[in-house]
Amino acid sequence: MKFSIFTLTNSISVRGKNFISNSDKTDNFIIQTMSENKHKHLYLNFLVYLLFFPLTFIFLLLKFIFSKQKTLIVLFPGVLELFFLKIFSFTSRKTIGFDFFTSFYLTLVEDRNQFSNKSIVSKFLIFIDRLIFKMSDFQFVESNEMKDYLNEKLNINTGNTYVLPTPRRIDYTKQPLLLNNKNYCQIVFWGNFATMHGIDYILDSAKELSSKKYTFKLIGDGKLFKDIKKRINKERIDNIELTGNLPFYDSRSTDDVVSNILSADICLGTFSNTTKNNLIIPHKIIEAMSFSKPVITADSLYVKNNLKNVVKAIRPENGKDLALNIEELYNNKDLMDKLSKEGYKFFKKNFSEQIFKENLETIDI
Repeated sequence: MKFSIFTLTNSISVRGKNFISNSDKTDNFIIQTMSENKHKHLYLNFLVYLLFFPLTFIFLLLKFIFSKQKTLIVLFPGVLELFFLKIFSFTSRKTIGFDFFTSFYLTLVEDRNQFSNKSIVSKFLIFIDRLIFKMSDFQFVESNEMKDYLNEKLNINTGNTYVLPTPRRIDYTKQPLLLNNKNYCQIVFWGNFATMHGIDYILDSAKELSSKKYTFKLIGDGKLFKDIKKRINKERIDNIELTGNLPFYDSRSTDDVVSNILSADICLGTFSNTTKNNLIIPHKIIEAMSFSKPVITADSLYVKNNLKNVVKAIRPENGKDLALNIEELYNNKDLMDKLSKEGYKFFKKNFSEQIFKENLETIDI
């Protein structure tokens, strides 16, 4: 499929960069109005986006008129760009695609609890999700589970929707941190401190393992960071280290996420039983697999359908079960080795940048 990118929002994300690298770069229209960490200043980012959009109107119009490419893809969450293209699509025969990376309703209501599911805002977000599919000629989602959910639960027509998982790099030049006389299990989590990730259950498991040689490193921040830090201090959970945000990759530093993944014995996925967590594979799991690391995560719908014998799946929202499975996995080196190898094979088959490119090329619009 040949296409150009039309976006004001998400060109620096991993997913956005891979769309751009496979596009007709000479005909792209790309302006980045949102910060890379959109969650930290969510409302500010959307305010800048809303204010900036009218200022680019004439440039958008000219680019649309003179674009030679017949297929245009709008990156998430570019609803305004999509609305603009739909209004002027009558003047041309251009085909408009939208990367529906995730549902606005699922993210802001089910996942991050920003609004009640009975609120007017919640109903408006469902309306936006449905409107996106009506305004675009085709769409991309991350999983078959998400596609089924949109069709069955939100009554969205997904007849022109393609499943396109987000890829990850594998060409990092790093060595594991040298931990002198290491005689303990290093367990690492990284990501946004949001409800979907179930970080409280990680804390519960750390308490269960506090008298044994298991240390937890939690990397990131987010809405729940202060609450998590407060609980750690109040309950004196001494085998947890909070690092705050770290760069994902810094070739000149050992204080980045990649270095910590390489030094981990076990990587953690997500542990809630939220709707969204059941429909996707969290990117931290993909990243751990790309480094051949064994993963423990909740036994979600996605995990049941796709990751049998690839990850160590446990009961959702159960800190004691997590602790038991950490001990069981760490004391079974054969199983650790098997999950490491199977995870890497699954990554190469489904989430490499080359697979992303090949999947795009097979789509005939």
